[in-house]
Parts: sequence; structure tokens; C-alpha cells
Amino acid sequence: SWNVAAMSDSMSVQNVWCPIVGYLAIDSENVSRGVAGQISNLRAVVCHTQYGVDQLKASGYAGPAVTFIGHGVDTGLYAPLDKKECRSGFDIKGRDIGNAFIFGFVGMNQPRKRLDLVLAYFAAWWKGAGKPENVYLYVHTNFDGYWDVRQMADYLGIRECVIRTETGALPEAQMPALYGALDVMISCAEGESWGLTSLESMACGVPQIAVKCGGMPSWAGDSIYWVEPSFYTYTGNQINTKRWIASEDDYITA
Repeated sequence: SWNVAAMSDSMSVQNVWCPIVGYLAIDSENVSRGVAGQISNLRAVVCHTQYGVDQLKASGYAGPAVTFIGHGVDTGLYAPLDKKECRSGFDIKGRDIGNAFIFGFVGMNQPRKRLDLVLAYFAAWWKGAGKPENVYLYVHTNFDGYWDVRQMADYLGIRECVIRTETGALPEAQMPALYGALDVMISCAEGESWGLTSLESMACGVPQIAVKCGGMPSWAGDSIYWVEPSFYTYTGNQINTKRWIASEDDYITA
């Protein structure tokens, strides 16, 4: 991760010398030249995708070898399952979801993932579709994170449509059943270095809708239904990476 740059500097200050290979998650454009300078001291740099390599080089990285190694999943674990069996294992407060249509979001509750837009765009679609009774949004995330999911669901009028993992976490062995219960995965992330939950759910046979940005298109190709981004912003805290956002209308159309 990006922590490796700070680790390298800290080791230099303490006069600790050890070869370091950095595995870097580069998820967007405009990588800081300062960071590129820091990691130039590494023995080698490995990104998740060719996109990451290209963005790092565009930042002025002039260090040693840089290449990419993609992620993978255990297809003995992540594989298609029977949807009704998957859903039978979830206690949804008395609701019959056997024949429901379930959108899913799986990811960290942090700014880049834009869980706020997932909730808002789902709400806009649901209301525009006439508020169908048998449609849900399953949110699997950490609820102590950036967005207050309950408050937003209340404000958007979709509280009864939102299903969540009450514990906020599941053992990995249970994740294929969670994915298998979904009809489609949706992501509004402003950039992904890879998009591991998308790969995991794809291995389970779940279709995907995501914003076309970051490193995901370099490996997913046409296997994801892409929503073209409409505008961009830059992250704060002097990071300044470029983030892409799809409009509500374009996402609802998708």
C-alpha cells in the first residue's frame, strides 16, 4: 500500500537498510510527485494493474523496475451457487426475499467508495420505478465508517428497502453465499486499483454495474456494464488524486 513510502522514509531516518518491494494500490490519476519520489528508493515496485504502472510513470517515477501483478480468487470457494439456497440462510426480519430482486454493495465504508451515491442513486431509481415492493439493496460494509447508512436511508425514504449485514463483517467462507444471494452488484467508486469484491462476485456469477474509471477496466474489459463518468473532482488532504463520478441520470439508465 501507500504506507510503504512512509515506511521507506522512516527506515532511512533510523539508518535501517533492508530491500523493500512495494505492492502499490494506484486507483486514480494525478499521483503525487512527492510520493513517486519516496518510493523511488524501493528495490522494486509492483502495481495491481497496467493502469497503475502508467499512472506511476506519468507522475515522474524514476526508480527501479516497476511492473504489475493482478489479484485473483480461489475459484474453489468463489463459484456460482443456488440463489434460493443462498437467500434461505439470511434472516431478513421476517421479509420473504426468495423471489425478490436484490442489488448489492460490498465494500469499505470510506469516501472513495461513494456509498452515499449508491444509496442516493438506488433511491432515485426505486422511486422512479414506482417503488416496487420486492426490490432491495443489500449493503455489506463496516457501519462505523464514513457514511451513516441508517440516517441516509431514512432521509432518502428507503429504510425498509435496505438490508445490511448486522455484524458488519462475515467470515470469508460465508462470502460466496452472500454474493450468490444478489442479482446484481453496483459500485459508484471514484476509482479502484483493482476492485476485489467485483472479481469475487463475478466468480460467483453476479453481473456488475460500475463507473468506468481507475484500474478495473484494464482487467474486466466488457464483462462489467460500465457507466461513463460525467465529471471529476480531486481528493483533499493535499493528496489531489483525480476522482471520476457518474451522474444520477446515467447510472439510473444503466
